[in-house]
Amino acid sequence: MGILLAFGIDAAWDARGDREREAVYLAALQAEVTTNRERFEDHLGYLRAILRADERALQNIVFAEGPVTSDEVLAVLLRLPGSFLELPERAALSDILSSGGIAFIQDPALRRLIASYADALDRQVAAQATMVELWRGRISEYFEAHGSVYDIAEGNGWVTGGLGDFDFDIEAFVGSREFGNLVAHRSILAGLAVDETEELLGTMDELSKALEEAL
Repeated sequence: MGILLAFGIDAAWDARGDREREAVYLAALQAEVTTNRERFEDHLGYLRAILRADERALQNIVFAEGPVTSDEVLAVLLRLPGSFLELPERAALSDILSSGGIAFIQDPALRRLIASYADALDRQVAAQATMVELWRGRISEYFEAHGSVYDIAEGNGWVTGGLGDFDFDIEAFVGSREFGNLVAHRSILAGLAVDETEELLGTMDELSKALEEAL
């Protein structure tokens, strides 16, 4: 009887320790999800701004119905945002998935939500990366060949200093099928990134609710 009682006490202490470790993992993940939600809500607004800017470039430059002046082209190009990679915080998530922390999560539904959240993060970042690759490669190269990426960056406030003269080949932008294809391609990729971001935010909502209930 004494041996059985001792085993029971040890098991109880082990279970208590497991619950405490689970709480630590979940609290860290909850804080991380909150940070990422704010980050990707802001990023969603940036992606939607890209869609609006790309549409403006297509309508006012590529498929303009009448003559377009160099000033009008410059005004549109200066408002054409570049693409950058917004990376999420992943320390707590990696700790759970990579260091065996997932074994301390008792609720199987919560484990599935955590896995879904990790997948949604991966898809969103992959969608971003494709768009950034297009911008940094083909689009920026097009600007460099027919104008100045540096001047466009100055006009958007990405770098400081005076804008100066903006020397570019207007025919490379107005009515250009190549430029239009690049902008349209970027717009499609931005739309896919919007979809992935909205799905990620939805997954975050589900996970946040589950974490609150678990804690």
